[in-house]
Amino acid sequence: MATLSIMPAVWAAFALWTNPPEGSAVISTYEMPAIAGLWEVAVPTENGVCYERYNFAQDGKLRTTSAQEITTGSYAFMYPEDLTELPIIATTTEQDNNAADCAGEQIDQTGDGFAAFVRLDNKHSPTVMTWCSDAEGENCPTVFKRILP
Repeated sequence: MATLSIMPAVWAAFALWTNPPEGSAVISTYEMPAIAGLWEVAVPTENGVCYERYNFAQDGKLRTTSAQEITTGSYAFMYPEDLTELPIIATTTEQDNNAADCAGEQIDQTGDGFAAFVRLDNKHSPTVMTWCSDAEGENCPTVFKRILP
């Protein structure tokens, strides 16, 4: 019987939630990708280290800098249905200024795509992200450190 007496209150709250009174605050939520933010990769060079920066925006846009090279594009970060497996990142380069990168290469990557398996040190608020070429996470040559959230 107790559940019947609270049902009108539940329905009233639902009605307010779906049809808020004019002038009232409406709260909405958005779950951004865990990797959204600015990340950095140290690339060894003949003169020491060069840093590549990857800015993963909340809306799936990506901007990278590597020495003089600047690229923009998009990315998708996906968790598999089986949460014991590694997430996957897929990127596409939409624009490239065709300048030399940290490796000294000058290659226009416009239209190129890339995919990797991703290991995170913390699923919800990672500070280290490693890109792997295999689903088991054993061959992971690229290590990113978070610079900004």
